[in-house]
Amino acid sequence: MNIFFIPQEGHGASNNAKGHFGPPSFDDAKFVLNSNSLNQNIKIQY
Repeated sequence: MNIFFIPQEGHGASNNAKGHFGPPSFDDAKFVLNSNSLNQNIKIQY
């Protein structure tokens, strides 16, 4: 992390959930798996 506690490497969360001054909440990032597989596109932020 840098001096402002922002990660220097890329980061992302399921459902492309965004946190406010920290990580996203579990409720924003959770998803339901109704089958044997699931594809998600997660945007990585740098």
